[in-house]
Amino acid sequence: MATELQQRYRVKGAAFGARGCSSCTCNPCDCNPCNCGDSVSLPLWRVSGYAIESGEINGREVAHLLLLSLSQPAPTGNWQEVILIDDKASHEQAIAALALFEERMDSLPAELGASSKTPKAVYSVPMHYALTEAGPVLRVAFIPERAAQLRGAPFEPLPWHYEGPMALRETFALSSS
Repeated sequence: MATELQQRYRVKGAAFGARGCSSCTCNPCDCNPCNCGDSVSLPLWRVSGYAIESGEINGREVAHLLLLSLSQPAPTGNWQEVILIDDKASHEQAIAALALFEERMDSLPAELGASSKTPKAVYSVPMHYALTEAGPVLRVAFIPERAAQLRGAPFEPLPWHYEGPMALRETFALSSS
């Protein structure tokens, strides 16, 4: 009889996101799908993220860590989805955070339909998230050649740079108790 490992966690934080939408007047656009503007169009990119304010996962402290799911159209016409983890996370913290959040992370635009549940490439990159009076702000520079790869993928991911507002989706408090 196989047994499943029980995760123990207690985390608080915020879920946020945005998309690179050229037809929308929202700032930032987090409509999914985006029906703003004259016509519906796919974004240049879409990101969904979690900012962990405090907590532990399986005995590992994970406070102040960021996780992002990033989707971008590839030159082949398909979309690429990768997970970016704050480079301040140790390998153990990254594994613990992925175990809890990866299945919750989906950044493909709704216009594309259901996403596949295959494991995504994971990279450790420098990023910063702050709550300002105007709302959440994210700064990240993903340069695949310079990023530490934690899990590979069958494609070469595209670089992505962003510094700007994010839409706060919700605050969360998750507990396994």
